[in-house]
Amino acid sequence: MNNLLKDDWIPVRPKDGGLPCRISLRTLLCNTKTIWQPHLPRDDMELALMQLLCALAQVCWMPKDKSMWWRRVQQPLSEADYDSGIASYADWFQLDHAKYPFMQVLEVSAKEPTGMDKLLPGLDSSSNSCFVNQPGLATGLCGGCTAIALFNQSTQAPGFGGGFKQGLKGVGVSTLLRVDDLRVTVWLNVLSNESLDKQGLQTWRELTDQKPTWVDPILSGATFPAATIGLLRGLFWQPLHLRLSKPEGAGLCSCCGQHAELRYVCFDKAKFNFTVEGIWPHPYAPRMAVKKKGENEERFVGFTTEAPSWTQLDRYVDSMESEKEAYMPAPVIRQVRDYFPQILQQPTLLVGGYRNNQAAIVERRLTSFSLAKGWLQHTPKIRNMVSRGLEYKSALRKTMFQTSKGIDEVRSERQKKIKSGTKFKGVGLELQNRAESDFFRRSTPIIDQALTIIDFGNPTPTYIELHNALSKLCRDLFEEATAPYRHDLEMQETIALTRRILNKHLSELAPQGAQATGGAR
Repeated sequence: MNNLLKDDWIPVRPKDGGLPCRISLRTLLCNTKTIWQPHLPRDDMELALMQLLCALAQVCWMPKDKSMWWRRVQQPLSEADYDSGIASYADWFQLDHAKYPFMQVLEVSAKEPTGMDKLLPGLDSSSNSCFVNQPGLATGLCGGCTAIALFNQSTQAPGFGGGFKQGLKGVGVSTLLRVDDLRVTVWLNVLSNESLDKQGLQTWRELTDQKPTWVDPILSGATFPAATIGLLRGLFWQPLHLRLSKPEGAGLCSCCGQHAELRYVCFDKAKFNFTVEGIWPHPYAPRMAVKKKGENEERFVGFTTEAPSWTQLDRYVDSMESEKEAYMPAPVIRQVRDYFPQILQQPTLLVGGYRNNQAAIVERRLTSFSLAKGWLQHTPKIRNMVSRGLEYKSALRKTMFQTSKGIDEVRSERQKKIKSGTKFKGVGLELQNRAESDFFRRSTPIIDQALTIIDFGNPTPTYIELHNALSKLCRDLFEEATAPYRHDLEMQETIALTRRILNKHLSELAPQGAQATGGAR
């Protein structure tokens, strides 16, 4: 079960109930009797599986235009179309092929083998406490889970460390559109030839004769432009030199739990160097350009801080440009926005990836945004909601900074009795950092709810609800952070003053029609 185009390797479960199983790509794309959903124990593996399936469909059955794309979304592939699509690639996607093993290099010199846990990012690192992992998850992987892990490591994860390269988008986030039907999800994230032209990606159609890196290897020490990498070669880019070791016998896969005739337990790896100049516009990855010294420095959008995914949601769904920076959604998101009127089911937006410190993974994320109906046509209003949410965070952070540092002088009309120049003692600790972290953590369900229920035709009621909820959260966080210091007589005045400052900030953020809540205490 090692050929991704012919064998049963996709770990799934029926949507309407039933036992998990493995199915073939043919079964997924050519049959609509059963609605399938991914079934894996880790969210990053499920995201990698969806990207792998989309990539296979992209190179084998690229739609000509919007009309053909829509037919693929609505109807299963015919058996004849399936056979025609895989004819040119039959030997390229086999995990144990004698000459071209999938995403591997035949000759790899290693002193000792590496365990499969190295292919499941975060499983073997010192920051393992950040994750929820089942014990023994990488003990022995079936062919399907091994292929998914190889693809994930080369596409999404940080490199193994010094001397080992990352994928073409590094640890940039992936954004996909998802519905409950895995077959439909695949086609929603496949680009048409027509869309390539509209998005300025015509060169991918001109580089169709390229082969994947395990068939036509990257030359050691080579330097070449990203623009010379075609669609197939880029989607299945393998920057690592590795080779799976001889598999063990039959048993249960430690990842998907299905019976496997062969299980992979280790692999060999070796350092390998080359240089890609520029950015390859990955179909699933949003990009940004920062203007420095009059030139644009382009890179992929990534998880670089603790800030949750909603703080960058506008960058994932809408093009933005300012004097200093610009953002562009992933090509698949841009295409579906263009094709939106023909979509019957409202898709969910998936945003996933890793936050890393060099080779070490600090955090892995997969956020699902169940956005209100019409979001693909109203992305500027999503940008407005993100901006609003960040303004409340800023109001809280500024207030906590003043509470921490103290206040040099008060000139408010309400404080005339206080002598000008009076110094008010601060806590002396950086309360603003903890408050910001708590705000992000506790605001996420509030923002998610607002994005789910908003009526884009009449957003004011949701704006008011959001204001009330975030204002209450800011006040609650302020009271929690300052509670330990209220016994200090000198701090009591500072707390009272900064509470008024916070209320002033929040009242200024109130949308038209909102009722004043909270107030000074």
